[in-house]
Amino acid sequence: MAERPLFFPSLPFPSLPFPSLLFPTLPFPRPAVRCRLSNLHSRVASHPPGCTTSPSWVKIKASEMERGGPGSREMRGEYLPKEFDGNRGTSWAERKAEGLHTTLEKEGGLGDAGGVDPSSDTRFFRRLVEHILDMISVLDAEGRVLYNSPSLTRHLGWLPEELEGKCAFDLVHPEDLPRVLGTFRKGLGAPGVTETVEYRFRHKDGSWHFLESVAVNLLHDPAVRGMVISSHDISDRKRMEEELRESEEMHRGLVRASPDAVTVSDLLGNITYVSPQTLRLHGFEREEELLGMNAIRLAAREDREKALAVYRMALEEGMVRNAELTALRKDGSRFPAEISVAVIRDTRGEPRGLVAFTRDISERKKMEMELRNRNEELEAFAHTISHDLLTPVAIVEGYAKAALEADAEGRAEAERECLEAIARGARRMSELISSLLQYA
Repeated sequence: MAERPLFFPSLPFPSLPFPSLLFPTLPFPRPAVRCRLSNLHSRVASHPPGCTTSPSWVKIKASEMERGGPGSREMRGEYLPKEFDGNRGTSWAERKAEGLHTTLEKEGGLGDAGGVDPSSDTRFFRRLVEHILDMISVLDAEGRVLYNSPSLTRHLGWLPEELEGKCAFDLVHPEDLPRVLGTFRKGLGAPGVTETVEYRFRHKDGSWHFLESVAVNLLHDPAVRGMVISSHDISDRKRMEEELRESEEMHRGLVRASPDAVTVSDLLGNITYVSPQTLRLHGFEREEELLGMNAIRLAAREDREKALAVYRMALEEGMVRNAELTALRKDGSRFPAEISVAVIRDTRGEPRGLVAFTRDISERKKMEMELRNRNEELEAFAHTISHDLLTPVAIVEGYAKAALEADAEGRAEAERECLEAIARGARRMSELISSLLQYA
């Protein structure tokens, strides 16, 4: 059973083709040498990945070309067996780059040019690939790894040689594999077209890392013959995005569950968001009815100056709490409201909007009115009770003095009448006190 094709991410700079990284066009003083080396370059670059061309063979053939020897016959593609290759074990990219560089040195293309631009030196571009932060990979049409840049180890723990010849799809997360395979197959059918995909790739320690890969199909290019992929580790970005989503969901839940109406507006007071409670509070059915409206219009006409002052104070002080005003419903009815306004700031601390928390305080106002009325009644009752209590107290006190005088004079009948009057006064005070306690 054939191995699944392997996909790897592509160059981070599609504008700079991968072949130019390994095989830049160098200036040669002699056109004939430049032409022959171009042919040699094509042959070296197009040999099968499993077959290694000896650098010494390249040197000999390049020398023969310059002398007009039999090297031209060898351009048909005669390769020495691998066991005779002095560079056995070198990577695909190293074989291509070093083979071409050796040939150029032999032909004098580097030494005789009189100060070649470093950007045209193969070693210059190889160092760029080796030290670039993103991971550069080359895959064959079956998805097997031909080359991985050293940055693979820094990001995913694998040594480049550990994955060479293996199917990269084996390390793609199963849930992401169908999408990655689809992108890879799409790239196979579109040479030179750049494709981008995000997926999870297994680290050597077994953890999953999110990668963003850009691939370009250069299978048709004899200098590469592979899918060139640049991958960037976006695990930190994905983690922050997930944390942001969780935070947004938490705050969205808090807003929806809040008994207060939440209204967000820009710095001019134009509404940009309303919670479901805002719709219910003001009698609207759809959010679109309020979006774009100035929040001041939700206040009764006589209180709009007050509402405007609240918003201005919030901008100056950062927050205003528990301001009371009369608010409007869609049908024109009114209700007492309590509003708190705070400034929304961006990451630089600059104001970018306002959020208002509004609650209907009709019930509270009703209770306050009832309490006020009861307090007034209590005050009136206390005044009446105090007056009514003074009368029997005065009666008791007067009859008590009379009883004492009658007792001193020996008038028993008069003393008994005074005591009976005292008893009636006491009963009256008891009744008044009972009424007071009952009201309380």
